[in-house]
Formats: sequence, structure tokens, C-alpha cells
Amino acid sequence: MFIEAESLGFALLSMLGWGYGDFYVKSTTRYIPFYQLLRYVQVVGLVPVLVLGIIFRPPLPSSLVTVVLIVAGGLLQFLNVFFSYKSMSVGKASIVSPIASSSAIVSVTLAIAILGERLSIMQIACIVVVLLGILAVASTRARRDDHSLAGVQYALVSAVTGGVYSVMIKLIAQDVGAIGTLVFVRSLVVVILFSLYPFLANGRTRKASLSISTVLVAAVCGFLGFSGRIIGTSIGLVSIVAPVSSASPAVTVMLSQILLKERLDRNQRIGTALVTVGIVLLAAFSV
Repeated sequence: MFIEAESLGFALLSMLGWGYGDFYVKSTTRYIPFYQLLRYVQVVGLVPVLVLGIIFRPPLPSSLVTVVLIVAGGLLQFLNVFFSYKSMSVGKASIVSPIASSSAIVSVTLAIAILGERLSIMQIACIVVVLLGILAVASTRARRDDHSLAGVQYALVSAVTGGVYSVMIKLIAQDVGAIGTLVFVRSLVVVILFSLYPFLANGRTRKASLSISTVLVAAVCGFLGFSGRIIGTSIGLVSIVAPVSSASPAVTVMLSQILLKERLDRNQRIGTALVTVGIVLLAAFSV
């Protein structure tokens, strides 16, 4: 019981970090190219990760299988965060954030199939609600001045990659522990990010100055989101941690509608509500 409560605490920390982080990224990428922000945020966010690695000294991978999982996990994590930022830069935060967070569906499904975890009837019902919400949002017609459809597509990629990565966390942590998983995977994400810079950064892309406070806030939110999920998953059940940490849209949607004044049409309101409520209820029924 103590372990479940502890993993839930880390999942809630992840939910708050990602919830505010998604809102902050959306409000920031209005003025700053998303890839420029992503590079700085990932580098700064790596600092506390490396500090944890120095303090706790995680073990090295004991097998080639773990090395392969770390490499695959790093690639999936990169795709997850890259497309999450991309979706925020072109879509509405109150739409793309819930869709990206539907990665909980993938996580729970794989946790059942690979890790042998089990779901209740209510959890299954919540997953159906989330899927209906995604269909409602994705069915919205794209207008000439509305890029939310592109945002939905990028968010779906983020959801799939994030869901698969959640299960990999558990498998990697069984060998190198929570801190080791955090250190190895996040370091690899930064390496991939900068290795692909010549291909992803367009020389004609506008440049914008980044304030230290902007980078720090986004980096702290990302660190809380990723570390909370990784540590929570390593000590608890994927089927509990993934849905709770994925309930972050409840935070993002509230902030986006209040502070960014985002307007949603009927299908978008219904779809966003279904996705958000479905994930929140899935979190409740997973405890």
C-alpha cells in the first residue's frame, strides 16, 4: 500500500509538471520557434538529471537487451517530446494536450499484454470514453485559419510513442533502477536532439531571443513531468502511474481557456471534454 501511494505521488507530480508545462510551451511558442525552445529546455533540464546520477550512482546496464531498450526508449522519448512541442506550436493547447495524453491508452494496453497487469470494467469504460473523445476532436473540419487538425496529427504521434515508452520505462528500470533510467534515457534524448539539428533546423527559420526565466520554467516543468513518471512507474504499476500522470490535460485545458482565451467549436468542446474526463476517471479507477 505504501509503494502504491508513493508511486501515485510521483504520478501526481508528473501530472502537474506536464499540465503547466504544456500550457507554458503553447503560450511561449507563439513567439519562439518550437525547436529552438525544445533544444534549450532539454539541455537545461538535463542538469538536475545528471546531478541525481552523480549523487545516486546508478548501475550500468547488465545486458545487451537493456542497452537496446535504452536506445529504443531514448528514440521514443525524443519522438514523444518533439511531436508534443510541434503539436503545441500549431494547434490549440486545450485540444492537442488531451490527445497527446491519451498515451495512457497505449500504456495500459501494453501493460496488460506485456507486464500482465489487469484492468477493471470501469477502467475499460474510461478508455472507450477517451477514444470517442479523440474521434470527436479529429473529426473537426480544418479551417483555412485553423491549424488544429495538424496539431491533432502530431499529438497522436506523441500519444503512441509516449505510450510505448511508458512500458519500456518499467523494463529498463528493472535493470538500472529509476535514476539510471532517467539518466540514460534523458541523456540520449539530448544527444539525438542535437545530432538531428542540421536536418530539423531550417536556416530560414526566424530566430527569437529566449529569456533565462522562460527556459528555466519550461525545463523545471519537463523535469518534474518526466522524472515523476519514470520514478513512479519504476516503483509502481504502469496501469496506475500512466493514467494519473496523463491526466495533465485537466490542468492544461483550464489554464488555456482562462489565460489564453482559446475558443472551441462544438465538436472540439465535446471531444476535449470526453478525453479529459475519461483520463481523469481512468486515473481515479486505477488507484
